Amino acid sequence: VFCTPSPTPPRRPACRALRQRCFARLRKNCAFPAFFRAPHGPPPGRRAQAALLFMQSFEHVAVIAKPDGNIACYVQELVKIIERSGCTPHLDENALAHMPNPGSYHSGPVSELARDCEAAIAIGGDGTMLGAARMVAPYGIPVIGINAGRLGFITDIVIEDMHRLVPSMLSGHYVVDKRSLLEGEVYRNGEKLFQEHGVNDIGISHGRALGMVEYTVYVDGQQMAVQHADG
Repeated sequence: VFCTPSPTPPRRPACRALRQRCFARLRKNCAFPAFFRAPHGPPPGRRAQAALLFMQSFEHVAVIAKPDGNIACYVQELVKIIERSGCTPHLDENALAHMPNPGSYHSGPVSELARDCEAAIAIGGDGTMLGAARMVAPYGIPVIGINAGRLGFITDIVIEDMHRLVPSMLSGHYVVDKRSLLEGEVYRNGEKLFQEHGVNDIGISHGRALGMVEYTVYVDGQQMAVQHADG
């Protein structure tokens, strides 16, 4: 379901089931998480090279890691790469748990790291990347993704290339890819039950394994569609 910003929920939904149960409102959020990608393709021309040279470099870098999985050796190597690049790593709780000497590093919750750092590196899968983007978006810092998971559709760097690409990106050689941040709210009888943010899209489901639900879709207060679906 694609929706444009809606300032207020519809007062008189056409669907009786929707009126009795609940409705969800999706709207764009003012924050725009930025993903950093490594430049690909042939070497840039003189003008592009000059632009790359003047892009921001970083001193303090947050490391946000996948909470489980056999990635301790990758997290430890990433921290060494950051230090060899002249930057100070700041580790979230998950990354700290992968380190042999956790007391030697700056650490804390992601919200605290985002205030102290100029960039964040998410190491894990797409879920780790999306979670990191949601948490750091209010602070305006970009996210670099390293794929240590299975899919890696939006994590740009594979483990084998992080030795080569991460130092270059931390020194200012990167491409900025801005994404939309959506805000989703669920109401029942005029009471807001749930609110959360999502990067790129938000899924709506009834929470049951079987059965269909009738969805009525509004855009800017105008009814656009009525359909039966499981989500």
